[in-house]
Amino acid sequence: MASRNPTSKKEKRNRMIEELETTNLHAQAEREAEVAEPLPSVPSAHVKSLMDSLDNAIQAGQLCDLHTHLLGMGSSEFWIEEIIKKLIPKLVMQKRIEFYEDYASLNHDTIFQSSASTPFRGGDTPDLSPNSRLFARCTPELQKLCQSASGSLHWTFDVVYSVKTWKRVLGVNTEIGVQNQLRLPKKGDLRQQWIVFNARTQLFEYREGITNEQLLDHLEQSPHFLSVLKNCFSLLNAHGDPPSNIEGRAFHDKFTPEFYPKRYELKDDIYSQYLDTLDVLLSHVLLKVYAPSGVSYVEFSVGYGDLITRPWVFYHLSNPTIEVGHNVVVRFLAAFGRHESPELDPSLDPLSPVLYGPYLDKLAVLQTAVERYALQRVLVGLDYVGDEKGHPYCPFGLDQFTEFVMYCRLKFNGKFGLRYHCGEFTFDVGSLNHFNHMFVSSKIILAIMNGIQGPTPLRVGHGVAFLAYKDVFSFPSDVLSDSLSLVIRCLQEMKRRGVPIEVNLRSNAVLLPLMDNATSVDVFLNTLHLPIILCTDDDGIWCVSEKYSGKTFHSVAAEFASAFKQGAIPDLSRTKLIIETTSRSKFDFAVGKRRPLDQSARMQVQDKHELVGTSGPPPVGEVFCSICYCILTRRTMRPPPTRRGFASLLIWTLILG
Repeated sequence: MASRNPTSKKEKRNRMIEELETTNLHAQAEREAEVAEPLPSVPSAHVKSLMDSLDNAIQAGQLCDLHTHLLGMGSSEFWIEEIIKKLIPKLVMQKRIEFYEDYASLNHDTIFQSSASTPFRGGDTPDLSPNSRLFARCTPELQKLCQSASGSLHWTFDVVYSVKTWKRVLGVNTEIGVQNQLRLPKKGDLRQQWIVFNARTQLFEYREGITNEQLLDHLEQSPHFLSVLKNCFSLLNAHGDPPSNIEGRAFHDKFTPEFYPKRYELKDDIYSQYLDTLDVLLSHVLLKVYAPSGVSYVEFSVGYGDLITRPWVFYHLSNPTIEVGHNVVVRFLAAFGRHESPELDPSLDPLSPVLYGPYLDKLAVLQTAVERYALQRVLVGLDYVGDEKGHPYCPFGLDQFTEFVMYCRLKFNGKFGLRYHCGEFTFDVGSLNHFNHMFVSSKIILAIMNGIQGPTPLRVGHGVAFLAYKDVFSFPSDVLSDSLSLVIRCLQEMKRRGVPIEVNLRSNAVLLPLMDNATSVDVFLNTLHLPIILCTDDDGIWCVSEKYSGKTFHSVAAEFASAFKQGAIPDLSRTKLIIETTSRSKFDFAVGKRRPLDQSARMQVQDKHELVGTSGPPPVGEVFCSICYCILTRRTMRPPPTRRGFASLLIWTLILG
C-alpha cells in the first residue's frame, strides 16, 4: 500500500478547518444581524394533520418526559398561590415539625417503619440549652449562639427566607441591596434572628431574615412586589410576565446565575423546613401538567443528597404513581453536580480516578443504598448536572461507574442507565477551549458506551455543541485532526448504539443564544443520524406551552406542537419515530410491573434480603449466569444477580459482548 503524503494530509486538514470556520462564522453573523432567510412556511393543512396525530397520542397517553428536574417544576403562580399563600400557613397552624429521633440510622426501607414527631409541645419553644437533649441536634453556628444565651433569638414554625438566600436570588452582595429591591417597610425586618427546624438536614438552625407571614403582609401592602417574587421562581420580564424575544435575550448564556441558583433558592428555604412541599409539588405536576398532556411516564432528576443520603426526604418521593385514567409513572435519576469536577485542562486525563474523589465517595454510599428494595423500585439511573462552562469532566466514564450500572442491570433493572448533560452551550469555532471541551466529553461518552453492554447505555442531555461538527461529519478520518476524529467516532458510535439526544426546544431557546431549533432537529436527524427525543427540561422556570387553532398544548405535547409549527418535524412518520425512540429510551425495565409501595405495604417492609431475594446462598443458575457475564465482558466477578431482568441482559451480552 502506498504511504500517505503527510503534506497533503496537513493541507487537506487546514483547508477543511478553514472552510468549517468560515461557514460557521458567516452563519453566526447572519443570525446576529437577524437577516437569515426565514424558515420555509409549513402548509396549514399539513400542520393540522400533525396536530391531529398529536391529539391522538395525548388521548392514548403515549408521551413521556425523560429530561426534567423536579425542583424546576411548578410555575411562579403555583409556588406563590399554592405553596406560599396556602400550604405554608396551613402547616404553620399545625405547629409540628418532621423530627426523627433516630435519623442517622434510617435507610430507604426502615424509614417506612419510623414515624416523625415534634419533640416538644407545639405551643412551647424547644429547649436548646447546652444541657438539653436537643442541643446535639443544633448546627454548630446555633450551638454557639445558644451558649451565649442571646435573647434576640426567636423560635418559629414559619418558613424563614434568609438574607443569604435573598442576596443570591436578587443578585446583590449587601443587605442594603436586598432592602432596596424588596422595598421592605422596616429596615430591621431583614435582621430578625430566628431558630427554625430544617427537616431536610434534621437539625435546628439559625436564620436571619423574614418569615413567610411577613412576606405575605409585604405582598399585600406592596403589589409591585408580586413581579419581584414571581421572578424568584420563573424567568420572566420586569413586570412578571413571560418575556418577549428581545427581553428573553437577557437570559441567553446565563445558566449561572439566572437559571441556577436564582430560581431555586427560595424553593430550598421552603421545602427544607416542610418536606410536605414535595408531595404537593408532585401531585400538582402529575395531575395538572402531565396527565392532561398525555404524559404517562416521567423520569425526574433529583439531587443525590435528597434521593440517596436522606431517606426522610426520599419518603416524600416514594410512591408518586397515580391513577388518572391512565398511569402516570414516575421514576428518578440521582443527580451528581459537576461543580466538584476540575476545570478544563488539556493536560488532564478525563478517565483518571484521581479527578473524581468526591464522586467515588458518593458512589460508595450509593452502592450500599441501592441494595434497599424501596430505592430499587424508583431509581432507574444517574444524572450529571450543572453549568457546563469549563467543566466537561464527568465521572461516569470510570470503570467504577460503568460496573455499577452493569451491577444494577443484573440486580434489579436491565435498563438502568446514565444521563450526561453534555454540549449544553453554543459552540464557538474560534474557541480552542470549546474544541478541547467536546474532545474530553466525547472521550467520556465513548468510555461509557464501551463499559455498558445491553440496551441504551446513556442519553445525552441537550448535546447542541455537537451541531458544530455537522460539516465534517462525513469527512474521511485521514484529513481530520486526532481530536476531531475522536469526536466524529463518538457520534458514529452513538448512532450505532442508538444513544439519543434529549432535545429541549424551549429550554434551548431561552438559555442558548443564536439557537435555531428547527435546524438543530434537522441536523441531529438527517446529518448526524442520531435519534432524538423531545423533553421539557424545567417546565416551571419557563412556560412550555404552544397555541394552535384556539387550543393550548402543554408540557411535552407543547414541544411537539412547537416543532410542527416550525417545520422541525415535517411528517407523521418522523413523529412516530420520535415517540417510539422515547419509549425505547426509558431507563425503567419494568414499567407498570413493579409492586407499588402503598400505605399498607409501607408497614410490611421487612429486611432487604427478603425483599430483593438475596437471602441465603445464591441459586446455582444465578452463579453460572454471573460467571458467563464476567467471561463475556472480561469484568471482575460481581455479586450474583437475581433472576429479575437477567434473561434480557444475557441476550444483549451475547450479542454485543
